Amino acid sequence: MNKLLPSVKSLITLAALLCFLFQASAASAQKVSLSVRNATVKAAIERLQKDYGYSFVIKTKDADVNKKITLDVKNEEIGAVVGKMFAGQNVVSSVEGKMIAIMSAPAKRDAAARASANAVVKGVVKDSAGNPITGATVIVDGTTIGATTDLDGSFSVRIGARTDVRLIVSYLGLKTREVAVDDPARFYEVRLENDNMALDEVVVVGYGTQRRSLVTNAISQFKPTEENMRSVMSPSELLQGRIAGVSISTSSGNLGSAEKMSIRGSSSLSASNEPLYVIDGIPLSNNSASLYSFGENMSSLATLNLTDIESIEVLKDAASAAIYGSRATNGVVLITTKQGREGKSEVKVNYGFSITQFPNTGRREYVGSKQYVEVFNEGVDNYNRQNGFTVNSSGYVKPIRNPYGDMPDTDWLDLITRLGQSHYLDLSFSGGNAKTKYYLSGSYNYQEGVIKTNDISKVNLKSNINHEMFKWLKVGANISGNYLHNNRIPGANLGSTIIGRAVQQRPFDRPYKPNGGYYTGGTDELLLHNAVQILSEETSYTDNYRFIGSFWAEAQIIKGLTVRASYNNDSAYTYDYIYYNQNHPYAADKGRILDRNRFVMTNTIDLYANYNRKIGEDFELGAMVGHSFLKTRSRTSYIDAQNYPSPAFDVASVAANIVDASAGLSEYAIESYFARLSLAYKDRYVVNATIRTDGSSRFAPDCRWGTFLSASAGWVFTEEKFMEGARKVLDHGKLRLSYGDPELMLSETKKIWEDMHAFGGESAHILSCAARYQFLNKNLGDVLANYNHVTPSFGIYAHGEIYRAGQRLVAAHLTGNVAVFREAKEPHRKDVSYNPVHLTQHMTHLLQMATFVSTAMKELEATQDALQFTATHDSLSDLFNRGAMEKYLDQCIKNNADIGMPLSAIMIDLDHFKEINDTYGHAIGDAVIRTLSDIMKKHTAGRGYAGRWGGDEFLIILPGTTLETAETLSIRMKNDLFHAHILPDDFPVSASFGVTIARQGELEQSFYKRVDNALYTSKENGKNRITIFDANGTAKALAMQETDDL
Repeated sequence: MNKLLPSVKSLITLAALLCFLFQASAASAQKVSLSVRNATVKAAIERLQKDYGYSFVIKTKDADVNKKITLDVKNEEIGAVVGKMFAGQNVVSSVEGKMIAIMSAPAKRDAAARASANAVVKGVVKDSAGNPITGATVIVDGTTIGATTDLDGSFSVRIGARTDVRLIVSYLGLKTREVAVDDPARFYEVRLENDNMALDEVVVVGYGTQRRSLVTNAISQFKPTEENMRSVMSPSELLQGRIAGVSISTSSGNLGSAEKMSIRGSSSLSASNEPLYVIDGIPLSNNSASLYSFGENMSSLATLNLTDIESIEVLKDAASAAIYGSRATNGVVLITTKQGREGKSEVKVNYGFSITQFPNTGRREYVGSKQYVEVFNEGVDNYNRQNGFTVNSSGYVKPIRNPYGDMPDTDWLDLITRLGQSHYLDLSFSGGNAKTKYYLSGSYNYQEGVIKTNDISKVNLKSNINHEMFKWLKVGANISGNYLHNNRIPGANLGSTIIGRAVQQRPFDRPYKPNGGYYTGGTDELLLHNAVQILSEETSYTDNYRFIGSFWAEAQIIKGLTVRASYNNDSAYTYDYIYYNQNHPYAADKGRILDRNRFVMTNTIDLYANYNRKIGEDFELGAMVGHSFLKTRSRTSYIDAQNYPSPAFDVASVAANIVDASAGLSEYAIESYFARLSLAYKDRYVVNATIRTDGSSRFAPDCRWGTFLSASAGWVFTEEKFMEGARKVLDHGKLRLSYGDPELMLSETKKIWEDMHAFGGESAHILSCAARYQFLNKNLGDVLANYNHVTPSFGIYAHGEIYRAGQRLVAAHLTGNVAVFREAKEPHRKDVSYNPVHLTQHMTHLLQMATFVSTAMKELEATQDALQFTATHDSLSDLFNRGAMEKYLDQCIKNNADIGMPLSAIMIDLDHFKEINDTYGHAIGDAVIRTLSDIMKKHTAGRGYAGRWGGDEFLIILPGTTLETAETLSIRMKNDLFHAHILPDDFPVSASFGVTIARQGELEQSFYKRVDNALYTSKENGKNRITIFDANGTAKALAMQETDDL
């Protein structure tokens, strides 16, 4: 893996070099060529839009765009060409970059009226938000006298001795305003509003763009600006609360924490609901930016530079997302980054500084030590009294006291929090001319979290260059190199989580002993893990290097037909390092290092053609067809090293014990064919349709391909004549209708098959609602057949929801879930039949509701029971499995800590079990396990939890049980097994036992380790015996006894 890191660094270095290899100068005015014969002015405008990217704003009714003209000009300035197009009309034009405004020509006055004088009008032009506008035009009405606003929006216009003067103030994209000058000495502030007459905004869709007026799908757009930018890490967090139907949250407030986005609700309770992210046409691999969860996942999108983003489009419905196929089940987020524009070169430098603090620290009021001790001891007294415990009873819970007397209570939040600082520096260069455009940027971001030791450093470099090699061929490269270093702290799902372990301590608990050492959590000294110790004695960080690059060429074959080919690369290297030195609660054996790394490279080759043509004056046709090939390779390695000579050693090579080491290599490919067709009539009636076929190497050849269809239609009803009177109230209104194919359900099923393959399950239980059952119809058989290919057994259980719509009941929420199990050596198969209720429009509503609900509830209850038992029990012994036992052990440990409830444990290991299997066969070995299981259930019924811990080891948890009682139960079970007569030759079967009792507030790891040590003490001393450890670890051994009188 060491060879991979330099390769990623080389890619990022290449991005940096390309950023500075290119400089372009901008021309003051572009020269164009235009040839039209007996065509309308509107057709000429569309030619300039298509060929040169100009946008026109018509600000006057004096412009006749339907006038026929004949024009043949070559290599002339754009302003002169526009003048010839509107020759003979009472209009003037204004050219600003790529924006051209057509306005009414000012009326002429006689020479005397234009005589100069000394009167000057001054003022400032601002937008609706109060920001100054640079480059606005201010003209004296009826004259050619005027000025352009400067950098702060101010202007100065000489009006001479004129009276009744009016100023015409205009700016491209904003409404023109007339201002009456009643006093030349007055300072005028002019506000310009947005102009709804501007030409259509372009929206990014899959593999192309569309004018917003032609969009018939559910697509929402967000454009980041300096005004709406937030201090967040990932692009998805920018959308929070800004797009309808999109829900975004993070798992915690820790820096770089992974975001969760769902579009129009969640599609799965257990699988991922994350959408597909596509940046500049490159589908991203959205793997977690961490390899060890550390209580939460990290965001891979946090490596991106938010200031490089031009726009974000969210494809929310099936019709819009279907063009991306199986990966778009949860929607698509399209991110478009900035690019250079023709015109004046621009240099931007931004620096930001901010301070953050832990919010509302006084919102929660903590009880003082005196009151805490009084209330706690009152509860202890009630517990002892209700159970009849006295001081000499084994179950007696001792009251607590404040060992620190009148010393001040500890402010744990103050010990772990700080005032966080953030610094941000961004530098960008952009510009270009008619042939070449460029955008170069670099940024550095440093953020401190409000929890000590939590901080992030991020470096980004970007280059986006495109060049017109020939009139018919354009090429470009859009590349970025990104690096993020995250010093992490434990998340909410880890036992050492910082906030949880700080605010739940007792008021008198404190972190340091008088000698400077740490008080240890889970003891009488300290209730929970010491948060200060955790932060001081661990090192955890991730390094993420990411290269995203696209190299493309676009050729215009004939008028309206363009072909684009691109090679895209998304390479990410992640290094995850965790070091618990020997002073940390999770130090294991004198310190522990978890060292993991992963390299993922995704290469995509896209080839697609777009065709757009105007048919007559009213129809517009658009078509797209393409092919894509994606291949992803992943390489991982992992090492768990323990036992270090001192805390100063923090590399795995120094460790005395390599507990675990592993490596993995995988790859898969997806090939796709796709097409889109759109037709518009008068920009009023629009129809769109898409189709995509995906083939994945992850599936078997007979179920490798899936097809995804969608269709949508739109009606811009505000363009109808009957809406003319309402346009002052409703400027633009559109009705949309879209449909996504049921094949999307089958694609979800394929994703589940893939997960089942990786999990290696032995049985699967499929839960599917009745509506989904009927909607899939004939496809249901294919779904079930493919599940059966993956796992040897499966069962179908149906449930669903219905609602009333008019005169009929409608099935809703087409949910489907699959639970896969692999606990048993052989699958535990239990089929539950289901006779589906056929919903029809002609059934009596009340009868249909009653029948459906009754059937669904019975099946659901039976299914839940079956699933619960399968999920929590070992199939051979019918005891609880290890997962369930860990859950019960955790709960019992908490009860022991909270209310002082006694807790004992017994661990059992069958002696010579391998020899029994080798000598008598596995059938006899299974009989031995079942016999011991029956004995355990007999003696622990009503007392606690008995489970198979793994192989020939078993664990019994006995809450509320004294050590003496646990010892008695162990002797009885041991003797019952010895006299069970299981083996064919009647040779007795023996087992070794370990027994212990928990200290109040003891950690689960410590308690389990002591009972495990007790068991292995029995095995090391000859087996067939019982070893008992009291709460202090003092051992008592019982040899093999045949005490039938017990």
